Amino acid sequence: NTVSDVEGVSNLATFSAPFATVIPTGVKAYYVSTADNTKATMKAVEGEAIPANEGVLLTSESAEAVTMVPATDETLTTITDNKLSNSAGAAKTIAEGDNAYILAKGADGTAFYKGKANTTLGMNKAYLTLDAASAGQAISMNFGGNVTGINQIVNAEQNNAPVYDLTGRRVVRTVKGGLYIKGGNKFIAR
Repeated sequence: NTVSDVEGVSNLATFSAPFATVIPTGVKAYYVSTADNTKATMKAVEGEAIPANEGVLLTSESAEAVTMVPATDETLTTITDNKLSNSAGAAKTIAEGDNAYILAKGADGTAFYKGKANTTLGMNKAYLTLDAASAGQAISMNFGGNVTGINQIVNAEQNNAPVYDLTGRRVVRTVKGGLYIKGGNKFIAR
């Protein structure tokens, strides 16, 4: 999938397979090491091959298609505590209460969005699973300190929050380039 809102990445996809797979040249593989209600921290897959039945996120700066081939004697990565589940070898139907998040481009940018019950995810894909049912509708991705996709989830209440200048006065209209505070967060008016 082509993306424009992920720094340093022009193509992004989830992947899993029922067998170990070689990471193609020009492609970087990541797994989710930790995830909370707002962001998923990505960790690079070290080694030459992705282990069988592990969900990963593949990134590339090239728009060229790559072929995923089975690993033979390549060095397999050890992946521990991966929060990405997989549909390796068979499609996955999301059940009620799965807390599954699917990689998609939505209103808040490229992120993991809450999957709807009875939606079918194709085989050999990966999806984020969270323990907490109270997570938001979208989970941003953090690649080593740089949050990509959405930076934060804005509640509808925050959209209507009053705007203040840096002296604490409430303002009705913002001026382009001005620094303001809304919902406890600083922003520059555009």
